Amino acid sequence: VSGGVDLESLDRLRERGPRAIKNRGRAVTLDDFEALPIDSTAEVARVKALASTNPALQFDPGWITLLIVPQSDSPRPIPSQELIRFVADYLRERSLTNVAGTVPSQVNVIPPSFLRVFAEVDVAYENINEAKVVQDRIDLALTEFFSPLRGGPNGTGWEFGRDVVGT
Repeated sequence: VSGGVDLESLDRLRERGPRAIKNRGRAVTLDDFEALPIDSTAEVARVKALASTNPALQFDPGWITLLIVPQSDSPRPIPSQELIRFVADYLRERSLTNVAGTVPSQVNVIPPSFLRVFAEVDVAYENINEAKVVQDRIDLALTEFFSPLRGGPNGTGWEFGRDVVGT
């Protein structure tokens, strides 16, 4: 058997409960489109809804494009095609973008894109014999800091489109 997720934590339930009461399982506002995928499965960690954005990422009223980031320890968490399909179908069933099946759905779900970040570090070793250990610690600290879901200045991950400079 593969797949599955851990039981929902009390903290996640506390976050999800008020949103569920507010949106009542319907995707109407941008906030709803961002909340429902996170509430639908523990596999989704973050969502960014782009209003009036078609699959070509151009302005097009009526379209909604969602970027989804899965729960993952990967430095570049990319959702599976299965997860993308699940979220798209889930939202299509709960939104007004496909009224009674009379028009094609205008919900587009895509993975995020990541920018490569370079860091230059000057290190003065007290003991050259520990250079490898120090380098490994620096690499780990940078990897953790730039983690999309657990990094950042507060250790809560990076918001979509946020600058790294000045942290």
